[in-house]
Amino acid sequence: MIFIIFISVLFIFFLSVPLFSGDFSEREYLLTNDVYDTESSLMTETQYNLIKAGISSSSGHNMQPWKVRILNETSFSLHIDKEKELAVIDPENTQLLMSQGTFIASVIHESEILNVQIAVLYPEEIDFSEDYPLVATFTISGTMNPENADTTSGATVNLIDNAINENQVDFSNEALQSFLSEYIDIHSTIINEDSIVDFQSYLLNGTVIESQNQSAMEEMLSVFRFSRKEKNEYRYGLSLNTIKPPFQFYAESFIGWTTTWDSFGKSSITQFEKRLEHEFTYIIFSKENPSFQDYIEMGFLMQMLSYKFSNVYLRPAAQLIEPLEGMEELNQEVVIEYHLTGTMMMIVGLQEYQDTFHESIRHHIQDIIIE
Repeated sequence: MIFIIFISVLFIFFLSVPLFSGDFSEREYLLTNDVYDTESSLMTETQYNLIKAGISSSSGHNMQPWKVRILNETSFSLHIDKEKELAVIDPENTQLLMSQGTFIASVIHESEILNVQIAVLYPEEIDFSEDYPLVATFTISGTMNPENADTTSGATVNLIDNAINENQVDFSNEALQSFLSEYIDIHSTIINEDSIVDFQSYLLNGTVIESQNQSAMEEMLSVFRFSRKEKNEYRYGLSLNTIKPPFQFYAESFIGWTTTWDSFGKSSITQFEKRLEHEFTYIIFSKENPSFQDYIEMGFLMQMLSYKFSNVYLRPAAQLIEPLEGMEELNQEVVIEYHLTGTMMMIVGLQEYQDTFHESIRHHIQDIIIE
Protein backbone atom coordinates (compact mmCIF):
# COMPACT_ATOMS: atom_id res chain seq x y z
CA MET A 1 0.00 0.00 0.00
CA ILE A 2 2.79 2.39 0.96
CA PHE A 3 4.57 1.54 -2.28
CA ILE A 4 1.44 2.34 -4.31
CA ILE A 5 1.04 5.67 -2.54
CA PHE A 6 4.71 6.48 -3.15
CA ILE A 7 4.41 5.66 -6.86
CA SER A 8 1.21 7.71 -7.10
CA VAL A 9 2.83 10.74 -5.47
CA LEU A 10 5.87 10.37 -7.70
CA PHE A 11 3.64 10.16 -10.78
CA ILE A 12 1.70 13.26 -9.78
CA PHE A 13 4.95 15.12 -9.14
CA PHE A 14 6.47 14.28 -12.53
CA LEU A 15 3.22 15.21 -14.24
CA SER A 16 2.55 18.43 -12.36
CA VAL A 17 6.02 19.97 -12.57
CA PRO A 18 6.08 20.48 -16.37
CA LEU A 19 2.40 21.47 -16.41
CA PHE A 20 2.80 24.03 -13.64
CA SER A 21 6.01 25.38 -15.16
CA GLY A 22 4.62 25.56 -18.68
CA ASP A 23 7.31 23.25 -20.01
CA PHE A 24 4.95 21.67 -22.54
CA SER A 25 4.03 25.05 -23.98
CA GLU A 26 5.50 26.41 -27.18
CA ARG A 27 8.50 28.70 -27.00
CA GLU A 28 6.94 32.07 -27.58
CA TYR A 29 10.03 34.08 -28.44
CA LEU A 30 11.82 32.65 -31.44
CA LEU A 31 13.49 34.66 -34.19
CA THR A 32 12.17 32.16 -36.72
CA ASN A 33 8.60 32.92 -35.66
CA ASP A 34 9.07 36.66 -35.96
CA VAL A 35 8.25 37.37 -39.61
CA TYR A 36 8.15 40.56 -41.59
CA ASP A 37 4.47 40.45 -42.47
CA THR A 38 3.54 41.39 -38.92
CA GLU A 39 5.79 44.45 -39.08
CA SER A 40 4.97 45.75 -42.56
CA SER A 41 3.09 48.81 -41.31
CA LEU A 42 5.90 49.83 -38.97
CA MET A 43 9.04 49.63 -41.07
CA THR A 44 10.53 48.60 -44.38
CA GLU A 45 11.72 45.06 -44.93
CA THR A 46 15.33 46.21 -44.90
CA GLN A 47 14.84 47.93 -41.55
CA TYR A 48 13.11 44.81 -40.25
CA ASN A 49 16.03 42.54 -41.19
CA LEU A 50 18.61 44.89 -39.73
CA ILE A 51 16.75 45.22 -36.43
CA LYS A 52 16.17 41.48 -36.32
CA ALA A 53 19.92 41.01 -36.57
CA GLY A 54 20.39 43.53 -33.78
CA ILE A 55 18.17 41.70 -31.30
CA SER A 56 20.03 38.45 -32.01
CA SER A 57 23.15 39.98 -30.44
CA SER A 58 24.80 38.94 -27.23
CA SER A 59 24.17 41.17 -24.24
CA GLY A 60 25.37 41.45 -20.68
CA HIS A 61 23.55 38.83 -18.58
CA ASN A 62 21.19 38.41 -21.55
CA MET A 63 19.36 41.59 -20.52
CA GLN A 64 18.85 42.72 -24.14
CA PRO A 65 18.58 46.41 -23.15
CA TRP A 66 17.45 47.76 -26.50
CA LYS A 67 14.69 50.03 -27.76
CA VAL A 68 14.31 51.15 -31.39
CA ARG A 69 12.44 54.11 -32.89
CA ILE A 70 11.53 54.10 -36.60
CA LEU A 71 12.22 57.62 -37.88
CA ASN A 72 11.30 57.24 -41.54
CA GLU A 73 11.73 54.74 -44.37
CA THR A 74 15.52 55.07 -44.36
CA SER A 75 16.38 55.76 -40.72
CA PHE A 76 15.91 54.26 -37.29
CA SER A 77 17.53 54.93 -33.92
CA LEU A 78 18.80 52.75 -31.09
CA HIS A 79 17.96 53.63 -27.48
CA ILE A 80 18.72 52.23 -24.04
CA ASP A 81 15.99 50.34 -22.22
CA LYS A 82 16.65 51.63 -18.71
CA GLU A 83 14.40 48.96 -17.21
CA LYS A 84 17.27 46.56 -17.92
CA GLU A 85 19.76 48.35 -15.67
CA LEU A 86 21.50 46.24 -13.00
CA ALA A 87 22.14 48.56 -10.09
CA VAL A 88 24.39 46.25 -8.05
CA ILE A 89 26.71 44.56 -10.53
CA ASP A 90 26.64 47.29 -13.21
CA PRO A 91 25.96 50.65 -11.51
CA GLU A 92 27.97 52.60 -14.09
CA ASN A 93 26.09 50.90 -16.95
CA THR A 94 29.31 49.76 -18.61
CA GLN A 95 27.95 46.29 -19.39
CA LEU A 96 24.70 47.86 -20.58
CA LEU A 97 26.65 50.14 -22.94
CA MET A 98 28.69 47.23 -24.29
CA SER A 99 25.37 45.56 -25.08
CA GLN A 100 24.50 48.57 -27.24
CA GLY A 101 27.75 48.01 -29.11
CA THR A 102 26.89 44.38 -29.85
CA PHE A 103 23.55 45.49 -31.34
CA ILE A 104 25.31 48.04 -33.58
CA ALA A 105 27.86 45.45 -34.72
CA SER A 106 25.14 42.97 -35.65
CA VAL A 107 23.25 45.61 -37.63
CA ILE A 108 26.40 46.52 -39.58
CA HIS A 109 27.26 42.86 -40.10
CA GLU A 110 23.78 42.22 -41.46
CA SER A 111 23.96 45.26 -43.76
CA GLU A 112 27.02 43.72 -45.39
CA ILE A 113 25.14 40.46 -45.87
CA LEU A 114 22.18 42.31 -47.40
CA ASN A 115 24.52 44.42 -49.51
CA VAL A 116 23.12 47.74 -48.31
CA GLN A 117 25.01 50.82 -47.24
CA ILE A 118 24.38 52.04 -43.72
CA ALA A 119 25.73 55.07 -41.85
CA VAL A 120 25.83 55.22 -38.06
CA LEU A 121 25.66 58.59 -36.28
CA TYR A 122 26.39 58.85 -32.56
CA PRO A 123 25.22 61.67 -30.28
CA GLU A 124 27.87 63.85 -28.63
CA GLU A 125 26.89 62.35 -25.29
CA ILE A 126 24.35 59.91 -23.90
CA ASP A 127 21.69 61.60 -21.78
CA PHE A 128 20.70 59.06 -19.13
CA SER A 129 18.03 61.45 -17.81
CA GLU A 130 15.89 60.70 -20.86
CA ASP A 131 13.29 57.93 -20.75
CA TYR A 132 15.05 56.20 -23.64
CA PRO A 133 18.61 57.56 -23.99
CA LEU A 134 19.72 57.82 -27.61
CA VAL A 135 22.73 55.66 -28.53
CA ALA A 136 22.95 55.76 -32.32
CA THR A 137 21.01 56.61 -35.47
CA PHE A 138 21.19 54.37 -38.55
CA THR A 139 20.59 55.70 -42.06
CA ILE A 140 20.21 53.22 -44.92
CA SER A 141 21.00 53.77 -48.58
CA GLY A 142 20.45 51.21 -51.29
CA THR A 143 18.10 48.23 -51.29
CA MET A 144 18.29 44.79 -49.78
CA ASN A 145 19.54 41.79 -51.73
CA PRO A 146 16.57 39.40 -51.24
CA GLU A 147 18.71 36.32 -51.82
CA ASN A 148 20.64 37.09 -48.65
CA ALA A 149 17.70 38.02 -46.41
CA ASP A 150 18.33 35.34 -43.82
CA THR A 151 19.02 36.63 -40.33
CA THR A 152 20.27 34.21 -37.71
CA SER A 153 21.43 34.62 -34.14
CA GLY A 154 24.83 36.05 -33.32
CA ALA A 155 24.77 35.59 -29.53
CA THR A 156 27.99 34.54 -27.83
CA VAL A 157 28.04 31.30 -29.74
CA ASN A 158 29.75 31.54 -33.08
CA LEU A 159 27.77 31.07 -36.30
CA ILE A 160 29.59 27.87 -37.22
CA ASP A 161 27.00 26.53 -39.66
CA ASN A 162 26.05 29.84 -41.20
CA ALA A 163 27.07 29.99 -44.85
CA ILE A 164 26.84 33.77 -44.89
CA ASN A 165 29.99 34.02 -42.78
CA GLU A 166 32.33 33.42 -45.68
CA ASN A 167 35.09 35.42 -44.02
CA GLN A 168 35.31 33.18 -40.96
CA VAL A 169 38.61 31.46 -40.30
CA ASP A 170 39.86 28.81 -37.90
CA PHE A 171 41.23 30.25 -34.70
CA SER A 172 44.94 30.82 -34.29
CA ASN A 173 46.96 33.28 -32.21
CA GLU A 174 48.15 34.92 -35.40
CA ALA A 175 44.62 35.38 -36.72
CA LEU A 176 43.49 36.74 -33.35
CA GLN A 177 46.31 39.25 -33.20
CA SER A 178 45.61 40.32 -36.78
CA PHE A 179 41.96 40.91 -35.95
CA LEU A 180 42.70 42.84 -32.78
CA SER A 181 45.22 45.06 -34.58
CA GLU A 182 42.30 46.64 -36.44
CA TYR A 183 40.97 48.07 -33.17
CA ILE A 184 43.78 50.34 -32.04
CA ASP A 185 41.63 52.52 -29.75
CA ILE A 186 41.26 49.70 -27.21
CA HIS A 187 44.28 47.85 -25.85
CA SER A 188 44.18 44.06 -25.83
CA THR A 189 46.34 41.65 -23.84
CA ILE A 190 46.29 37.97 -24.79
CA ILE A 191 46.71 35.37 -22.03
CA ASN A 192 47.46 31.77 -22.96
CA GLU A 193 49.90 28.89 -22.52
CA ASP A 194 52.17 29.31 -19.46
CA SER A 195 50.20 32.23 -17.99
CA ILE A 196 46.72 30.77 -18.20
CA VAL A 197 46.62 28.86 -14.89
CA ASP A 198 47.65 31.89 -12.86
CA PHE A 199 45.19 34.09 -14.71
CA GLN A 200 42.35 31.65 -14.14
CA SER A 201 43.02 31.87 -10.41
CA TYR A 202 42.21 35.59 -10.62
CA LEU A 203 38.98 34.86 -12.47
CA LEU A 204 37.99 32.22 -9.93
CA ASN A 205 38.73 34.56 -7.04
CA GLY A 206 36.54 37.18 -8.70
CA THR A 207 33.75 34.64 -9.04
CA VAL A 208 34.06 33.78 -5.34
CA ILE A 209 33.80 37.46 -4.39
CA GLU A 210 30.74 37.91 -6.59
CA SER A 211 29.12 34.68 -5.41
CA GLN A 212 29.50 35.56 -1.73
CA ASN A 213 27.90 38.98 -2.18
CA GLN A 214 24.24 38.67 -1.21
CA SER A 215 23.07 41.76 -3.12
CA ALA A 216 24.82 40.63 -6.30
CA MET A 217 23.42 37.12 -6.11
CA GLU A 218 19.90 38.35 -5.39
CA GLU A 219 20.10 40.66 -8.40
CA MET A 220 21.34 37.82 -10.59
CA LEU A 221 18.56 35.55 -9.35
CA SER A 222 16.02 38.24 -10.22
CA VAL A 223 16.95 37.93 -13.91
CA PHE A 224 17.32 34.14 -13.96
CA ARG A 225 14.50 32.33 -15.78
CA PHE A 226 14.17 28.72 -14.70
CA SER A 227 10.82 27.64 -16.23
CA ARG A 228 9.38 27.89 -19.74
CA LYS A 229 6.54 29.95 -18.27
CA GLU A 230 9.05 32.53 -16.99
CA LYS A 231 10.96 32.51 -20.25
CA ASN A 232 7.83 33.17 -22.26
CA GLU A 233 6.71 35.92 -19.90
CA TYR A 234 9.90 37.92 -19.40
CA ARG A 235 11.53 37.53 -22.82
CA TYR A 236 15.04 38.08 -21.48
CA GLY A 237 17.33 36.92 -18.70
CA LEU A 238 19.69 34.10 -17.85
CA SER A 239 18.85 30.41 -18.04
CA LEU A 240 20.61 27.07 -17.61
CA ASN A 241 22.58 25.67 -20.52
CA THR A 242 24.12 22.56 -18.97
CA ILE A 243 21.09 20.30 -18.62
CA LYS A 244 20.01 18.16 -21.54
CA PRO A 245 16.38 17.61 -22.57
CA PRO A 246 14.14 16.05 -21.32
CA PHE A 247 15.69 16.56 -17.88
CA GLN A 248 15.46 20.32 -18.40
CA PHE A 249 11.71 20.11 -17.80
CA TYR A 250 12.13 18.93 -14.24
CA ALA A 251 15.56 20.12 -13.21
CA GLU A 252 15.26 23.78 -14.18
CA SER A 253 11.95 24.30 -12.43
CA PHE A 254 13.01 22.36 -9.34
CA ILE A 255 16.23 24.36 -9.10
CA GLY A 256 14.22 27.57 -9.41
CA TRP A 257 11.91 26.58 -6.53
CA THR A 258 14.71 25.59 -4.17
CA THR A 259 17.48 28.10 -4.95
CA THR A 260 18.51 30.76 -2.45
CA TRP A 261 21.11 33.47 -2.99
CA ASP A 262 23.63 31.46 -0.98
CA SER A 263 23.07 28.17 -2.81
CA PHE A 264 23.00 30.03 -6.11
CA GLY A 265 26.38 31.56 -5.29
CA LYS A 266 27.93 28.19 -4.43
CA SER A 267 26.53 26.71 -7.64
CA SER A 268 27.96 29.63 -9.62
CA ILE A 269 31.44 28.86 -8.31
CA THR A 270 31.11 25.18 -9.25
CA GLN A 271 29.87 25.99 -12.75
CA PHE A 272 32.63 28.55 -13.28
CA GLU A 273 35.28 26.00 -12.28
CA LYS A 274 33.91 23.67 -14.96
CA ARG A 275 33.92 26.50 -17.47
CA LEU A 276 37.60 27.24 -16.80
CA GLU A 277 38.52 23.69 -17.79
CA HIS A 278 37.45 24.43 -21.37
CA GLU A 279 38.91 27.90 -21.89
CA PHE A 280 42.31 28.02 -23.56
CA THR A 281 42.85 31.72 -24.29
CA TYR A 282 41.80 35.01 -22.70
CA ILE A 283 41.78 38.55 -23.95
CA ILE A 284 41.88 41.46 -21.50
CA PHE A 285 40.62 44.72 -22.98
CA SER A 286 41.65 48.00 -21.39
CA LYS A 287 41.94 51.74 -22.01
CA GLU A 288 42.92 54.93 -20.22
CA ASN A 289 39.82 56.71 -18.90
CA PRO A 290 37.27 54.97 -21.15
CA SER A 291 34.21 57.00 -22.07
CA PHE A 292 30.65 55.83 -22.63
CA GLN A 293 31.44 55.63 -26.35
CA ASP A 294 34.49 53.48 -25.64
CA TYR A 295 32.30 50.90 -23.89
CA ILE A 296 29.97 50.87 -26.88
CA GLU A 297 33.01 50.28 -29.10
CA MET A 298 34.10 47.51 -26.73
CA GLY A 299 30.78 45.71 -27.29
CA PHE A 300 31.11 46.26 -31.03
CA LEU A 301 34.56 44.65 -30.99
CA MET A 302 33.36 41.62 -29.01
CA GLN A 303 30.43 40.97 -31.34
CA MET A 304 32.60 41.27 -34.42
CA LEU A 305 35.08 38.90 -32.82
CA SER A 306 32.29 36.36 -32.37
CA TYR A 307 31.71 36.45 -36.13
CA LYS A 308 35.38 36.00 -36.98
CA PHE A 309 36.26 32.44 -36.00
CA SER A 310 34.49 29.27 -37.10
CA ASN A 311 35.74 26.89 -34.41
CA VAL A 312 35.56 28.86 -31.15
CA TYR A 313 33.03 30.83 -29.19
CA LEU A 314 33.39 33.64 -26.71
CA ARG A 315 32.60 33.69 -23.00
CA PRO A 316 32.78 37.21 -21.51
CA ALA A 317 33.87 37.35 -17.87
CA ALA A 318 32.59 40.52 -16.25
CA GLN A 319 33.27 39.72 -12.58
CA LEU A 320 36.51 41.69 -12.27
CA ILE A 321 34.91 44.89 -13.56
CA GLU A 322 32.01 44.74 -11.09
CA PRO A 323 32.38 47.28 -8.22
CA LEU A 324 31.73 44.81 -5.41
CA GLU A 325 33.45 44.79 -2.04
CA GLY A 326 36.91 43.27 -2.44
CA MET A 327 36.78 43.26 -6.26
CA GLU A 328 38.62 46.55 -6.83
CA GLU A 329 41.73 45.24 -5.07
CA LEU A 330 41.67 42.09 -7.21
CA ASN A 331 41.13 44.19 -10.33
CA GLN A 332 44.20 46.28 -9.56
CA GLU A 333 46.29 43.16 -8.98
CA VAL A 334 45.45 42.04 -12.51
CA VAL A 335 46.17 45.50 -13.94
CA ILE A 336 49.61 45.50 -12.33
CA GLU A 337 50.45 41.84 -12.96
CA TYR A 338 49.68 42.02 -16.69
CA HIS A 339 50.84 45.62 -17.28
CA LEU A 340 47.45 46.74 -18.52
CA THR A 341 46.95 50.19 -19.98
CA GLY A 342 44.44 52.10 -17.88
CA THR A 343 41.05 50.68 -16.90
CA MET A 344 40.13 47.05 -17.44
CA MET A 345 37.00 47.08 -19.64
CA MET A 346 36.26 43.39 -20.21
CA ILE A 347 37.76 39.92 -20.20
CA VAL A 348 36.80 37.39 -22.86
CA GLY A 349 37.55 33.68 -22.66
CA LEU A 350 37.72 31.47 -25.75
CA GLN A 351 36.51 27.87 -25.90
CA GLU A 352 36.39 25.34 -28.67
CA TYR A 353 32.95 25.35 -30.26
CA GLN A 354 30.47 22.88 -28.81
CA ASP A 355 26.71 22.53 -28.83
CA THR A 356 24.83 23.66 -25.73
CA PHE A 357 21.23 23.37 -24.68
CA HIS A 358 20.73 27.04 -23.91
CA GLU A 359 17.37 28.52 -24.81
CA SER A 360 18.01 32.07 -25.99
CA ILE A 361 15.24 34.21 -24.57
CA ARG A 362 14.62 36.87 -27.19
CA HIS A 363 12.31 39.73 -27.92
CA HIS A 364 10.05 39.98 -30.88
CA ILE A 365 10.77 43.10 -32.86
CA GLN A 366 7.48 44.79 -31.89
CA ASP A 367 8.49 44.47 -28.22
CA ILE A 368 11.33 46.95 -28.61
CA ILE A 369 9.69 49.51 -30.93
CA ILE A 370 8.93 52.86 -29.29
CA GLU A 371 6.89 55.77 -30.66
